[in-house]
Amino acid sequence: MLSGNHERTRARRALLVFVLFGWISAAGVAHALPIINGSFQSGPAVGSFLTVGAGSTALTGWEVFGAGVDIVGTAWISSDGDRSLDLNALATGGVRQILDTVIGQAYQVRFDLSRNPAGSAPSYALDVAAGAASETFTFTATPTTGNMLWEERLFEFTATSTSTVLEFGSLVGGSGGPALDNVRVDAVLPVPEPSTATLTLVALSGLAVLRKRRAS
Repeated sequence: MLSGNHERTRARRALLVFVLFGWISAAGVAHALPIINGSFQSGPAVGSFLTVGAGSTALTGWEVFGAGVDIVGTAWISSDGDRSLDLNALATGGVRQILDTVIGQAYQVRFDLSRNPAGSAPSYALDVAAGAASETFTFTATPTTGNMLWEERLFEFTATSTSTVLEFGSLVGGSGGPALDNVRVDAVLPVPEPSTATLTLVALSGLAVLRKRRAS
């Protein structure tokens, strides 16, 4: 049989575990923001590939700008699904989408990057922009149509408006450019300070469990 002091020590330890669990559970997590057609699966039939020009909205959820893009089907192996983009049709192009955002909210944009295997440039760069933020990403590997060597990249921005334009634009000339696929956007919640109310609630939950154990 446990002594009173031993029982109280176990109770305090159990309560501490509950409090820490509640604190950690309240920490910030990323919540997916609905982005339309992030893997470019919805749109016109493409076969090997289909060129779409500036101003086109044929690719569901996206608008094409610059010199156009190629929606790529069977020409190479995509990262997610069976379609992806070459951001150069005949020259520098890109795509954009308007996102519903919350002012002051931080967001993370993840996407997969490669390049057209037929190109000959030593590196392939694209610019990602959203609101006031922009960043250049470069791909230097040498893919093949059967192994595109897709690399996941991360871009972050903080919204300054209730609607934010997310853009992916090639920075390479010629008819073979950066390849883009699997675009995802997450709203990142800040890590909150543990409030008294939260800790109290967790503590009461811990005590309830302890009482139930004693009763049994």
